[in-house]
Order: sequence, then C-alpha cells, then structure tokens
Amino acid sequence: MIKREYHCLVAGLPALFLDATRLAATLVEFKAQLKEELHPSDYNLAASYFLRFDNSNVFNTLTGQRRAFDPLGNFSAESIEEAKLLLRDEEVDINKLDFPPYLSRFIRAFNSGIPLIPDKGWENQLSQLYYEQLAEIDNPFIREWYRYELDLTNMITACNCRRHKVNIAPEMVGDNEITGQLMRSNARDFGISNEFPLIGAILRADDENDFMEREKKYDRVKWEYLDEKVFFHYFTIEFIFTFIVKLGIISRWLRLDKDTGEKLFGELFEKMKSACAFPDEYNL
Repeated sequence: MIKREYHCLVAGLPALFLDATRLAATLVEFKAQLKEELHPSDYNLAASYFLRFDNSNVFNTLTGQRRAFDPLGNFSAESIEEAKLLLRDEEVDINKLDFPPYLSRFIRAFNSGIPLIPDKGWENQLSQLYYEQLAEIDNPFIREWYRYELDLTNMITACNCRRHKVNIAPEMVGDNEITGQLMRSNARDFGISNEFPLIGAILRADDENDFMEREKKYDRVKWEYLDEKVFFHYFTIEFIFTFIVKLGIISRWLRLDKDTGEKLFGELFEKMKSACAFPDEYNL
C-alpha cells in the first residue's frame, strides 16, 4: 500500500522538545490545520487521538461536572447532548448514529445505571471501551502506539496504586497478560521485565519523590519510544500522528506547575479510593 505524503505540511512543522516553554501553535490550531490539509482517511486516523477529549466531554456531561467543554474533542456539546437524549430510547440503533459506537454504548449504559464492566468505575469503563475501539484501527503504527500507551498507563497506575496502598485491580484498563501480571505480582518489576523492558525506566521514575519530576520522566519514556518508532517514517500520517502526540505532551506541561500538579495528584488518589478514575488532566 502506497502511503500519502505531506511534504509541505511536515516541512513546515517546528522541532518539538519535551522541555519547551512555549509553542508556536496550539493543539487546537494544529487540529484545524490538519482538517484542511489531510486526506479524509488520514484525518480520521489523526482524529483518533482527539477522542480522549470527547471521552472527557461525554463523562463530564453525563455526571454534571462543571468543567469547561474541551474544544479538542471531535464532537460538539450539542452533538453529545443529542446523543445522550437519543440513547435513552433502547430502540435506537447505536451503529446508525453519527457518533462513535463505543461512546454510544457507554452513554446508554450510564443512562441505565447498569455497568458494562463490573467492579470498575464508570470512567475506567469508558477508557476500556475507548482502547478496545482503538485496537481496531487499520494503521499498524498508530494501533501499536495505542497498545503501548495502554500498557504504559496501566504500569504507571499500578506503581501509583502500590505507592499509595490502593487496590490495583479496579484501576486496570483492559484484560491482557500485562494487566494480569500487574494485578497478581508482588515483584518490584511486576514480573514483566521480559515482555516490557521499559518497566525499568518506569520504576526508576517511580522512585522520584517529586511529583513533577516523576511525571516528566514518565513522559520522557513515551517521547523516546515515539522517536525510535517514527525514525523511518517520513512525511506520512505516522510522522504527523507522532507530532500530535508530542504536541499534546508539551501542551499538558505548559498547563501544569508544581502546585497545580501536586493538587491534582492528591485529588486523583482520593477519587481512586472512591473507585473513580483519573481526572482528565491525566489523560495521556
């Protein structure tokens, strides 16, 4: 299969650095540019990254949380409200709505009060549906990134749970060999060093007592993974997708400072103790 190449778009992209203190363009602006310049099939692949913001918008709408609507989502507040109302009717076919089926399933389940995945908080149920959807993406590079992101997130979550003596099992997203080991093993490396060599880097980051430094080390693991995997991809959607993920990482850091980070971190574990999941500031 011959891949489409975007020479002008890629040539105009600035170099990104994890420790950047400013951005030439915001993620919102870059998303709008991609909508204009990418082939629709490639834009759909790029848009898969922004579904995480739809997740937050949907969850906040359903739970009535007073958080600002995130413009990075693919769907408007009006679209979400319409889907929420339509899905109260059990006769509505979720596959015929102009809305991701996994989000429709979640909304319908939330409306009914019947969990799709027993023993997990609603937000973790939504995350699991999200990653199950991403596992079906037909681009191997992007599909593999999401699998890696899920495993990495679960490892970081397990480390945080162990640190704060919180039960790991309800916080795991997905059901694979990695999550099984994270839930069962008492070994420092959770017994997954052979399957996931980067667990060493995660554990070294976890040893860092300073929240901000620890988070920065986690993000460096992701950054270095992307650098290695994208090395032989030039001008294609894979390179552009990597740029989106990196821009998202930097954007998150530009919103955080030490006091904000520690406050969010404290709120996170209060929620986890109550069987709730990560606040949207911690979405990867």
